[in-house]
Amino acid sequence: MFTQSQVTQLTARVRRLTPPSTDHEGLALDILFEGWQAGRSAPTFLDIRSRCTDEIRRRYAEAKNLSGIPPPSVPESEFESIQRRDQVELLMRSSNLTNLEKKAIWYRYYAELDLTEIAKKLSQPINTIRQVLTTALFKMRQANE
Repeated sequence: MFTQSQVTQLTARVRRLTPPSTDHEGLALDILFEGWQAGRSAPTFLDIRSRCTDEIRRRYAEAKNLSGIPPPSVPESEFESIQRRDQVELLMRSSNLTNLEKKAIWYRYYAELDLTEIAKKLSQPINTIRQVLTTALFKMRQANE
């Protein structure tokens, strides 16, 4: 699917184009996946720059919108969190994921661990975890359509 050097090079480019607080590795995987869906073997610099710019704009808009709005009450945010988790769990059930894919999705999006921590917890190489997450997300997107 994707080679380690592709992911490493793309992560380095994303790191140069986005703020330090960005999930560089996750964004790089998203860019690779979007390029793969579009039928390209590797993303162009324009793809990378556009996606990084979109991420910066999204973060700026979130910060701007949140600055004047008081935080939501606890029950609403808990309800939204439960509702989102229910949607993800439904997608996970309906997309025929393997146990490894389910665990990787859970660690990445529920426990919010980075890829190296997931690899350690699952005793798998980091490249395997990248591929497992990419495949799992693809299956979940197909099941959602």
